[in-house]
Amino acid sequence: MKVAIAHDCNEVSDRIGNCLEYALVTIEDHTVTDRDHLENPGHEAVEIPAFLAIHKVTHVVTGSMERKAVDLFQDNDIDVLLGISGSVETVIREIIDGKIPLGEGSCRQMLECS
Repeated sequence: MKVAIAHDCNEVSDRIGNCLEYALVTIEDHTVTDRDHLENPGHEAVEIPAFLAIHKVTHVVTGSMERKAVDLFQDNDIDVLLGISGSVETVIREIIDGKIPLGEGSCRQMLECS
């Protein structure tokens, strides 16, 4: 899986469209196999899901986003995980440890997405 974590100064961003950049982390068998960073291409909700899809992102992590944005990510086959805060390193560790479960085909957050 390839996870894009929206962040500002290594802390998970509250809003995906307003973040400075995305930490791209490839995780295979509970191990980080690749890391990269991408600058935010802009704040247009339509552009970000397509931009991350080009980079083969399968999951996106952020604090919150509007329902329309969730739909756009899911239209690009990117699962959404909302309600996350903390440092990028902590989030990566929690994903690897299974404390933040990333499944397929669903939107997860503290409140129900649908």
